[in-house]
Amino acid sequence: MEHKMEELLAAAEQGDMNAQLNLGACYATGRGVEPDMEQAVLWFRRAAESGSVEARFNLGLCYMRGDGVEADPVQAAEHFKSAAEGGYMEAQNNLAVCYSEGRGMEQSEENAVRWFKAAAEQGSPVAQRQLAIRYSQGIGTEQDHKEAFRWFEQAAEQGDPEGQRRLAFSHAMGLGTEKDEKKAFYWFRKSAQSGDMEGQRSLAVCYGQGIGTHKDDKASFRWFLKAAQQGDMESQRNVGFCYTMGAGTTRDQKSAFLWFQKAARQGDPIAEYQVGACYLNGLGVPQDYQKALNFIRSAAEKGLSAAQHMLALYYEAGMGVPKDLDKAIYWLSKAAEQGDQQAAQHMEKLKK
Repeated sequence: MEHKMEELLAAAEQGDMNAQLNLGACYATGRGVEPDMEQAVLWFRRAAESGSVEARFNLGLCYMRGDGVEADPVQAAEHFKSAAEGGYMEAQNNLAVCYSEGRGMEQSEENAVRWFKAAAEQGSPVAQRQLAIRYSQGIGTEQDHKEAFRWFEQAAEQGDPEGQRRLAFSHAMGLGTEKDEKKAFYWFRKSAQSGDMEGQRSLAVCYGQGIGTHKDDKASFRWFLKAAQQGDMESQRNVGFCYTMGAGTTRDQKSAFLWFQKAARQGDPIAEYQVGACYLNGLGVPQDYQKALNFIRSAAEKGLSAAQHMLALYYEAGMGVPKDLDKAIYWLSKAAEQGDQQAAQHMEKLKK
């Protein structure tokens, strides 16, 4: 190995562009030498000056991350631009991100679309998906669901999990193509099997509602659980409901409470309300009116009508709070504004 490194160093010092690039990579990864990002930058720079677009891209990464040099988004963008103009696909993708986020250059979604398209046409599934998103939402270009579908399909066929999920959604909603729930199910399953959290949740919904497949509560629970274990808030809440109702699994109030609690910690108002209800009724947890009140109030303040109605009842009865009919009427009015007819009727009775 030492002899090979000596040969590589000699070739690099004689101006061999590929040797300079490879030597930089060795220093960056610690392959055959001690890792040294400053030396990596030195040799990437020399390779870039010799005409290597890959080295130019690597320099962009170093300036973006602050590896071996002081982080400098302007320098990073300039190196990405140089490599992108030289046809380097990864640089085109990174340059598009720089334009989209205004990182190191003036923000421009139009230029982002231009460079995502350049990378997409070279086969980058990430760029294909990003380009499709912009066509679907009309960002930096005119909205065009057919073009969005075309690029989502290319990303999906290359195995991009988010692209697969978004293609599934296009099939489910009939965006840029004929509505086809079976194809939607097929691509949601592909996305879920690739580990995409939202794809797993969507597949669970398909099984739960029989969309594009037969209804299967056990499969629905299994995929909600997979997504929940990855931290998906909505799936955590849905796992809680599955345990509450015994849908696809054994009814288990303690497990239901734990999953509602996980979602509530992420700020989900529906889960907060359910945690409050568990404390109120002693379901899966010791009864605690004060904790119930705290969670119900939080959900009410976030606009959940059921929680607003319940909070009004707390104030009306003086349960855990001083009795206050004005506050009861206030929270009933909030719930009524969202279409809660019982809250509206109750509010009118309290006003009399």
